[in-house]
Amino acid sequence: MSVKTIRHHRRYVANLLHDYRPEQHYRGDMTIEETGVARLARLIRDARKALDWTQDDLAREAGVSRPTVQRYENGKSRYPGSDELRSIFLALRLDPRELPVILGLVTREEIGQPAAAPVRRFSSSTERIIALLEDPAVSEDERHALAALLEARGQALRAAGERGERKAG
Repeated sequence: MSVKTIRHHRRYVANLLHDYRPEQHYRGDMTIEETGVARLARLIRDARKALDWTQDDLAREAGVSRPTVQRYENGKSRYPGSDELRSIFLALRLDPRELPVILGLVTREEIGQPAAAPVRRFSSSTERIIALLEDPAVSEDERHALAALLEARGQALRAAGERGERKAG
């Protein structure tokens, strides 16, 4: 396949993703707000915010530029780059195999995947605790001690909150 042919195919797919007629999307029953690019933009932005990251943080973690992150989050990427999206998805701990489904190119059933389970997102501090608990270098005793410490701290915070002693924020 020649470079010219590849460029043509990229433009064709990108034009399918961006239908500029506001009254109808290329799939017929979808409004322009529901396009794949809009879903992709919202997913990237929400996942980044769930990790308490700035656009600069995501760009650094994914190895892309901040304007690239901005373009994807604003739905302004006319020709989504597979390498860039893969890097961004991996940095956000999202499954890059979901991209065709998110973009509306295929359904989960068409690619033989089960219905999506709800994704549970945690703050960056909670993610660090989970990583520590899943670290094979941490012994089982250390895991139990950490869990006991967190449970005791949680109980103390709940008790203080019930007494009205807990500080806001």
